Amino acid sequence: MHKHKGIYCICTNDIGHLLTVEKSGGPYKNRLDLPGGTPESGETEIETVEREVLEETGYKVLTAVRAGERSYELPWNYKH
Repeated sequence: MHKHKGIYCICTNDIGHLLTVEKSGGPYKNRLDLPGGTPESGETEIETVEREVLEETGYKVLTAVRAGERSYELPWNYKH
């Protein structure tokens, strides 16, 4: 069972359009997903969101609010 700590966010623009990214690998390959990813060492959740959104989309997060948390295990062997 693969365990992954991922921090993802719901980003909208001024008129409510949702920001998504097309995944190129993993279990969500070729699907739309929310921007986010794995925190780097010492990084806060908000810092992770800000970095991942910028890396994946080129957009800068202007306001961030922590909305919740969800834990799950995914039956996927990511190394194969």
